[in-house]
Amino acid sequence: MDVGRLKESLSFHPAMYDVPDDELIDTRVIIESGIVPYIAKRMAADPDIYNRLNELNDELRRAPIPPLR
Repeated sequence: MDVGRLKESLSFHPAMYDVPDDELIDTRVIIESGIVPYIAKRMAADPDIYNRLNELNDELRRAPIPPLR
């Protein structure tokens, strides 16, 4: 993951201008792990979500990896 590009995409908010990379990553981990219980509820209500996520993961595994610049 290119943290610089991530910061660029979030830089529309003035509070993000001087955020250290590690703080930005920590914030992302908190936000993403906080959504897990919500996703688990949705998956319990609709088991097909698991299958769709697996299909997406399979597509990502087969995707070509672009060369590093």
